Amino acid sequence: MAIYTRYFKITDGPLMDTYLDAIKINNNAHDEYKVILKDLGASNKYWIVDDKLSGIEFDGDVDRSLYKRVNKGWMPKKNTKKAKAINKKLTNVRTKSISSCLNTIGLHDHPALTSHNRWYKTTILAIPEKPPVIYITVPWKDVDPNELKEYQNKRSKGICMNRNMDHLLWIPHESMVEVKCWEFEKHLDEWNEYVRKSKEESK
Repeated sequence: MAIYTRYFKITDGPLMDTYLDAIKINNNAHDEYKVILKDLGASNKYWIVDDKLSGIEFDGDVDRSLYKRVNKGWMPKKNTKKAKAINKKLTNVRTKSISSCLNTIGLHDHPALTSHNRWYKTTILAIPEKPPVIYITVPWKDVDPNELKEYQNKRSKGICMNRNMDHLLWIPHESMVEVKCWEFEKHLDEWNEYVRKSKEESK
C-alpha cells in the first residue's frame, strides 16, 4: 500500500497546552542566553537548532583558546577548565523541543513508516497567530482492519513487533481535526502573505 499524508489541525487540547508551555520555556531560555552572552562579551546574535543554542557570535576578536568554530558561529571548547565552565552555563539553560510536544498525543518525530528504503515521519508546524494554530502531518497507509486487529492481538501477547504496524495503531486525540492538504496549504500561504506585508509596512 502506498504511503500518504494525513493533516490535522489543533487549536486546543493537550498538544496545544504542551506547545504553549514549550514556547514559555524557550522564551525564558532566550532571556537567559542573552544574559550569559553579555557576560561572555558575545553579541546578541546566536544560532538555535531545535530550540537549543548551537552557535554564538562575537563582534570583535574571538578567544580561540576558549571557543571553536562550528557550522554557524562559535561554541566553547571542552578541553580547558574555563571553557568547560562556559559550556556548562550554556547547556544548563532549560529548553524544550517543539517536536517533542508530539509525545503528548502518542506520536514522535522519529521515522514512523518505511517504504522502498525511505523513511517517513510526523511533522509539527505552528502558525503563531493569536490564538496560535498547530498543524501536524502524519504519514499513513491503509491496511486491512482485520490484519491490524490480528497484529494488535499478537502484540498484546508479545508475539510480534512491527514499527510500521505500531504507528498505524495510533488514534487521533479528540481535540484534533483532520483536514485536507489544501486547507493546510491555504492557511500557511495566508500566514506567509500576512508576514510579508507586515515586513513591508514596517520598512
